[in-house]
Amino acid sequence: MSHSSLIELKARLADDFRMVCEHPIYGTVETLEQFRRFMEFHVAAVWDFMSLLKELQRRLTCVRSPWLPSADPLARRLVNAIVLEEESDQDGTGGYASHYELYLAAMRDCGAETRAVEQLCRQLEHGRNLNEALDDCGLPSAAQDFVRATFATIETGDEMPRFVYYLQRYVELDGETHGPLAEAMLIALCGDDAERWLVAEQTARAALQARANLWDGVLQAVASS
Repeated sequence: MSHSSLIELKARLADDFRMVCEHPIYGTVETLEQFRRFMEFHVAAVWDFMSLLKELQRRLTCVRSPWLPSADPLARRLVNAIVLEEESDQDGTGGYASHYELYLAAMRDCGAETRAVEQLCRQLEHGRNLNEALDDCGLPSAAQDFVRATFATIETGDEMPRFVYYLQRYVELDGETHGPLAEAMLIALCGDDAERWLVAEQTARAALQARANLWDGVLQAVASS
């Protein structure tokens, strides 16, 4: 049932995926200035994705001392494999960096503004509340809304809805390697539980709508630049 449930889930979400994957933003970014504006929104999604992934690792593995084995060895293995690359991938110059840090470097290379997201991280490092930090950091409002949606998912429900949110987000980034790992974790977490598959569908649909809303905000900003 588990594998067939995943196929059925994808079929039910096909229109939601299409809403994101065929969004007009992809045909709008043509100039360097428009690309810079796109990155200034999208960096928020790159950053909050790392937070989502680390929350998933916290719930599926043991990240405290004294160490104890977590309940699901397969999920433990899969999430740690993804974290390894997301948090400490090769940086192309002989060193290592997170994908967020690589994205910031790419923004600087093309002249995109990084001060807002860096200000957000600085405020959080000093113990500022996330919502207050978002209000004051200077990120575009659509990017702030997207981050808030992500953290609302992190802070509510059980780990399975959070995971399917992560899954739908991650397939956009890497459908060949990490996508199958994420799907394997989803199958392991949902198993033959029809209720979990239903919650997975509801949460994934909300996640995809949040991404579409972000793209709407980017489109408006890019069109006026």
